[in-house]
Amino acid sequence: MGFATNRLQSRSQEMAPTLQDLPAEILMLICDSDVSKQQSERLDDCHEQWYQKRLYERQRRLLYENLRLTCKEIDAKIVRYYAQSWHTNGRVELCEADLKKFQIISRGQLAFHVQSVTFSSRSLVEQKEMNYSSDSSNASSHGSWYPQERENASDWSYTHYSFQERNFEFLLGGRSAKLLSSFLPMMPNLKHVQIAQPLRLSEVRDSKLEEIQARWTLAVKIIMSAVLSNAVPLEVLKIGDCRDGQAIHSSVLEHFAIHASKLKALKFIGLNISVSDSQGTFEATPRVLVTNASS
Repeated sequence: MGFATNRLQSRSQEMAPTLQDLPAEILMLICDSDVSKQQSERLDDCHEQWYQKRLYERQRRLLYENLRLTCKEIDAKIVRYYAQSWHTNGRVELCEADLKKFQIISRGQLAFHVQSVTFSSRSLVEQKEMNYSSDSSNASSHGSWYPQERENASDWSYTHYSFQERNFEFLLGGRSAKLLSSFLPMMPNLKHVQIAQPLRLSEVRDSKLEEIQARWTLAVKIIMSAVLSNAVPLEVLKIGDCRDGQAIHSSVLEHFAIHASKLKALKFIGLNISVSDSQGTFEATPRVLVTNASS
């Protein structure tokens, strides 16, 4: 009798499903239900909807990442859903650390799911929040880039900006292009690229615009050349923000001519350029350009 009981217990243990035996749908339900339970418990503490959404997504992503690390069998089952949820749209700062992270992503399955990449130039500018009283000294001596009228306040806080020379040297030294050329060809479904400006016009004073434009234009040329040379033909290319963005110099258009063969699939282009002539400097904002490879 005892022998029969032991056999039944042994057989039931053999038949009991383990975590890696579960289908992907059940594994995803486990993650989502666990996060939903935590979210409902904290609902009274979260009054802002955007905060709730960000918290929810952050917790979901962490659970999926931890689950992928348990074993290769589970990772193989959920990697597609994980990639479609958090790796179709990538954002990378123009610094060595961020580009190296993308290089690591390009070596695995996640690279096949990347459809859009935004290169942020914010890392080219260093920011520090500072308090200032007009009784001490002029804000400009502290390097404030704010418009002049902001200095008229008696007591205010401001953002101190300075150029991040280390990241500029990284761009100019060629290491950035080498990293880009190593991972862009590994993303066959990349169709949308945006190069975001370091600052909005409302954040800086007029005396700084020329220097910012020169550096911003240089960064765009380096990144755009690497992208057009190594990535698959793009459908969407956006440079800066046409509403409140820093214009780039018109010399960047030369790169479009150099890489014309890579622009045949382009359906949309958005950029903000400045053009100089005998009458001065003015800005033009072409928002849409439709091309046809067969024409």
